[in-house]
Amino acid sequence: MKVLIVHPILWSHYKAALFSEMARQVHADEEILVLHIAQNHNKYKSLSEVDSDYHQYPYRVLFDTLLDKTNHFDAARGIIRVIKEYKPDVVNLTGYHVPSYWPAMARFIPAGVKFIISNESTYLDHQRTFWKEAWKSIVVRQGRGFFCFGEMSARYLQRLGAKPQRILTKHAAIVDNDRISAVAEAARPAREAERSRQGFPARTLLFVGRLAPEKNLPMFLSVFQDLKKKYPAETADWGVRLLGNGPLLENIATDYADIAAVLPAVEWHEVPKTLVLADALILPSISETWGLVVNEAMICGLPVLVSERCGCVPDLVHEGESGFTFNPWDRASMGAAIMKMIRLSDQERAALGQRGRELVSNFNPRRAVAEMLDGYRRVYRGEL
Repeated sequence: MKVLIVHPILWSHYKAALFSEMARQVHADEEILVLHIAQNHNKYKSLSEVDSDYHQYPYRVLFDTLLDKTNHFDAARGIIRVIKEYKPDVVNLTGYHVPSYWPAMARFIPAGVKFIISNESTYLDHQRTFWKEAWKSIVVRQGRGFFCFGEMSARYLQRLGAKPQRILTKHAAIVDNDRISAVAEAARPAREAERSRQGFPARTLLFVGRLAPEKNLPMFLSVFQDLKKKYPAETADWGVRLLGNGPLLENIATDYADIAAVLPAVEWHEVPKTLVLADALILPSISETWGLVVNEAMICGLPVLVSERCGCVPDLVHEGESGFTFNPWDRASMGAAIMKMIRLSDQERAALGQRGRELVSNFNPRRAVAEMLDGYRRVYRGEL
């Protein structure tokens, strides 16, 4: 069995962990090849460079540039060329919405090549229009199997026409659990000293990610500002730290300097060192396919506050068990969730963090890859 995985960019360290684990688990009589269309995307370039040492699997890159600098026509021709050369039995397309994927499906499905579609999206992560949903439904119905980012992702595919028995895994939303845990535990003994050195408040709500409009940060910071005024005694020890970069950096740094500070950007593998300094994570996004930072925070033992628009909520954020959820457009809902977290004791927050560790342990590279490889084999054998 030969499998070709088509993926947009090489940069993604989360996918590198997945594909590297796949290279370790694949049988001797099986082959995988990952075809990345480009090196990186402009929106991720400011976060970190490509760490080629982390990609321990067979791969090719079509274009030595940014994804947004390539055009769909050239990418489609490149994908078709590689399929013709490699002659895979199964092709795994990471997404169904990419126009450069469609010509490959149109050309090779009649020739007997079987396609599996990976899906991260949920119905809630973008506004939906009838004609786009109708076109997606046509594309999705061509898939022999599907790899999903959790329950919301699977439900959306079924809404588009995927058969339930073709959902091959709901555990594809993974990070490098072992590496994150190791970095966090190595940093934990120096936690209090490092908090003091960096000037952290006694209790800290932490945001990690791009400082971009879809993350809904001005709303969150404004709500937190109001809570500080309304409940001065209860919130006195609490402050906000934000780790990331993006277009809202300057506005946040100036408009909310009284309650929040933006931390210097770090490489992705250094993020757990900051996570262990916080008391809770917040992800207030209005659009978020999953929210992999929630996985990272839970691996580090943090309780979480997560917008109900984030795809990870049904799988990871059990209300009052591992964290709290809220409506990201409703100030009262967001404020109530924040105050629930603030009013917990340290021991109660630690209990939420422990439950989060248990839930996120289901989302790890070894399990995801085992289910994906089983899916490839079933599709290859014609069982689906």
